[in-house]
Amino acid sequence: MKARKLPSGRWNIQVYIGKDDKGKRKYKSITEDSKKEAEKKAAAIDSSPRHMTILAMVNDYIEAKRPVLSPNTYRGYKGIVEGGFVGTLFSELPINVVRNTDVQRWISKAALTASPKTVKNYYGLFSAALAFYFPEKVFRVKLPQAKPTTLHTPTTAEIKTLLEAAKERNIELYKAILLGAVGMMRQGEIAALTADDIDFEAHSVRISKSQAYVGEKNFVIKQPKTYSSVRTIYLPQFVLDALPKEGKVVDLNVLQISSYFQKLMGKTDLPHFRFHDLRHYAASIAASSSVGASAASIRQRGGWASDSVMKRVYINQISDEVQKDNQNLNTFFEEQFNGK
Repeated sequence: MKARKLPSGRWNIQVYIGKDDKGKRKYKSITEDSKKEAEKKAAAIDSSPRHMTILAMVNDYIEAKRPVLSPNTYRGYKGIVEGGFVGTLFSELPINVVRNTDVQRWISKAALTASPKTVKNYYGLFSAALAFYFPEKVFRVKLPQAKPTTLHTPTTAEIKTLLEAAKERNIELYKAILLGAVGMMRQGEIAALTADDIDFEAHSVRISKSQAYVGEKNFVIKQPKTYSSVRTIYLPQFVLDALPKEGKVVDLNVLQISSYFQKLMGKTDLPHFRFHDLRHYAASIAASSSVGASAASIRQRGGWASDSVMKRVYINQISDEVQKDNQNLNTFFEEQFNGK
């Protein structure tokens, strides 16, 4: 959008206003006595994103991507907008006037009340929207330093205690815990599971769908998180014995699994951990010397796309397993170097 001076001395700007039904670009001609007035009127009708506010740009980006986003991702993006953009002075700035200092001040202010991970999510969405419209525009900012998280990975004894409590109070939750701790299944996969997915003779469960909450008390059944999440899991007989032969396997939605689990945790003296940490437990036990499963088999059972994610995020050291491994290691060295 560049102003040009006409032979008459007046100034003209051709403003791009979109495309017609055949995909041909359309322009609106603005002619004024002064260059400043022509640019002012052109800016008022310019449909290109550079005159959009940051909030409008981010929202437009989300809606443009919506058809290819999972319901959870879309809902997560909208939550980021509400938490990090709505109501901020930064979000009302037109993108064409934003400076590096504006972005840094926004990040620094958000870091006063939000966690480093949350602030990183704010900036990640902003950067993705910016790259969508202006791949050549880059800001260099300092994000808050991430704080190490200390999540408790439950032990086998703690899982047993939890199962006993669930069996007495909520049989549906009991089944969900079994599938999470033994089957390494995600909450959404458990909530979507039906008896038709189970081959009781082959001791196998086919994971091919997941339940997601999309807001306003609505749930949808969708494809699993990733392509590698479509898999077959083999379960021991005692787990299969607890599962129904028809209908939903666990008669709880994905939100109820989480909330009922936390309520049950509150009725025990166990260290706090999340339902999702049952996957941490299952993966860690599989990788321990007690079982010694290969990385490939653990990745397949849990439905991870790569070994790196599985090892970095899900396989932790469980205290009693570490002690057992250390004892076995010391016994080996004792026999090899100090044997009688």
